[in-house]
Amino acid sequence: MTIVRTHLFAFALVVLITLVVHGNAAQFRIAVALPLTGSMQTVAVGAREVLDASLDDVNQWARSTGSNHSFSLQVIDTEGRLSTGVKSVFDAARGNAVGVIGEYSSSITIPMALAGNNFPLWQCSGSATSPDLSNKTTFPWFFRALPADSAQGVMMAKFVKLMQWKNVAILFASDAYGTGIMSTFSAESQRLNINIATSQSFTSGDETSYALALEAVQNAGTRVVMFMGTYPDYIPMARQARKRGMINDDWVYIGSEGVGSIVEELKKPEYSATDRENVNGLLFTFPLERGPAAKDFINNVYRRRFPQRSDVQSYALFYAECLATMARGLVRLAGSIGETAVVERRYPSTINLQSLLTSYTGITGAVNYDQNGDRVSDFAVMNVFNMQVQQAWTLPVSSEQVVSVTAPRFFSGTSKVPSDVPAFMLGYVTYASIGGILLLGLLGIVAFGIVATIVFLYIKRNTVAVKNMSLVFLVIISFGLLLVVGAQSLWLDVPTAMTCNLQAVLLLVGLELVLASVAAKAYRIFVIFDNRTLRKLDSMSNARLIMGCMVIVSVQGALLLGWIMMSPLQPVLVASTSAISYECRSPNATVEMVFKTSSLIYNGILLIVLSVLAYKTRKAYSAFRESVFISYSVQNIFLCGVVVAPFLYLSRKDFALAAFFIKFSAVLYWEIHNGNVQDACIGPVEEYIASFAEIPVGDNFSVNE
Repeated sequence: MTIVRTHLFAFALVVLITLVVHGNAAQFRIAVALPLTGSMQTVAVGAREVLDASLDDVNQWARSTGSNHSFSLQVIDTEGRLSTGVKSVFDAARGNAVGVIGEYSSSITIPMALAGNNFPLWQCSGSATSPDLSNKTTFPWFFRALPADSAQGVMMAKFVKLMQWKNVAILFASDAYGTGIMSTFSAESQRLNINIATSQSFTSGDETSYALALEAVQNAGTRVVMFMGTYPDYIPMARQARKRGMINDDWVYIGSEGVGSIVEELKKPEYSATDRENVNGLLFTFPLERGPAAKDFINNVYRRRFPQRSDVQSYALFYAECLATMARGLVRLAGSIGETAVVERRYPSTINLQSLLTSYTGITGAVNYDQNGDRVSDFAVMNVFNMQVQQAWTLPVSSEQVVSVTAPRFFSGTSKVPSDVPAFMLGYVTYASIGGILLLGLLGIVAFGIVATIVFLYIKRNTVAVKNMSLVFLVIISFGLLLVVGAQSLWLDVPTAMTCNLQAVLLLVGLELVLASVAAKAYRIFVIFDNRTLRKLDSMSNARLIMGCMVIVSVQGALLLGWIMMSPLQPVLVASTSAISYECRSPNATVEMVFKTSSLIYNGILLIVLSVLAYKTRKAYSAFRESVFISYSVQNIFLCGVVVAPFLYLSRKDFALAAFFIKFSAVLYWEIHNGNVQDACIGPVEEYIASFAEIPVGDNFSVNE
């Protein structure tokens, strides 16, 4: 009897536990709102299929937790329209859904998320990437299974930098998706010193806006184009680009993840062979979508459910992750606040997005979310060629390097990386080019000659010739010439903010040192030969003259300092359809004009004064030929100034390379000729002095002493 009672008690306990368990089990309905018809039908249907296929796995996982909760899907077609998308949120709430998965585009997801705040409904998207959705004050119930555009824009800029491209053009859709990526890409490009030649928006579906944007890009001078939009716009835009000659071996197009499904779309019969060829060489960034478990899911779950499919659509696995994340979060919430509160969407004030989200390993790999509900993930750079998509590089989010996966194929069919600016369009000389090497070699020879002159003067410092020509001023002149040579070496290649300002300082200070020293020598001769009683010779010491030189140089230095402090020079891309070059300009054009003109007037006045002194002393007798040196120096500076000055104001857009060589040659001629005149004036004097045996070499009859 006791045994029978024991068995009856055990049986009753099992029944009671079973009833309690089943009584606590809940079915959570999740609405799926996607554009199952319309232009984005291909990817939307692919996402719905993956959600259907993964539902069984999610329910199996829920049972394995011991909760016995289950999940069902309520599929709603948004038709890709904003009004229908917002209506789907109300339909989901009326259908007792606890969450919404969708929509595909950011422009529709944003108003849907705002509407969902009223119920409240958890919402997840596997494709909407607008940075606006990261604002948890405005969108407290929204999260996404892929990174935001703020992360993608940074990754795209990092990729451009790692490919060593310095100039890009941007084509971006004027919607939330396109502008989001464009803004973050532009900000990161500025940090990485990537020049944006032009940034053009277009209206989705508007052929006229395509044409205007492409025309601006074609004239921008760069051949690397960043496309921030979706494939329904890329395909017709590529047709126009091809007609303009913008799709060939020289051009590279890098798209955002919005073009990820372009190959599947182009498989449709309404597209031509030319449309398919237009995407050869296309690169696009995409969050890493396939983790270690993806292959098994596709082969053993998805294809078993949909045997007619060979692979999943882009973004589809992210939507599966939306379902998995939401399921895990809902089960956890049901355990903490009760399944009834979850089903009725009655959440305490302490519940927030972090209460729902959890880290786990899913189909797409490690699933982690930041404080804004955005997925933290590495990126892949995908390459399209012959209607095949393969991963070419990996961009780790925590590394400043790109990891090569497979060799890419550009439009040429090769892996040779096209230049951002074709060689025939370069309106400047690069350091690595043959011309650049020759010019640097020539400058090196000139610099060596100047340094050799300084050494020669120092060795001969005790000779009468050098002492009377004044070693100090000869060395200052030589040093000034060296500074100008240094400035010329910075005229090559792509300038930076530092080289722009440095070359201006070196050129003007170097010129000022030469002008001031020559002026001091001319003034000394003028005073000596103009003053019959020589009463003012005491004021002609080197120390006083050097002090005067420093005053002259300091005025120019003050102008340069004011210019740099108020509006420092920055490199500016100057592009046309035939050439691309750079100019150093101040952001404030008025400040630049004032200081540039002030420097020109100041040096012009100094040159006029020097010319007057040279003219008045032209017949002054001197065994040391200083008047000859001064006369030739003034002539050379004047001729060089006449050649170079116009380029300070004239636009060099269409003849940048010719202008560079004209300016370079004029200044180089002045440097070489000035050094030759200096040597020519000393050499004969040495011979002249040596002819007087009765005069010791070190004897002093200089007016400088």
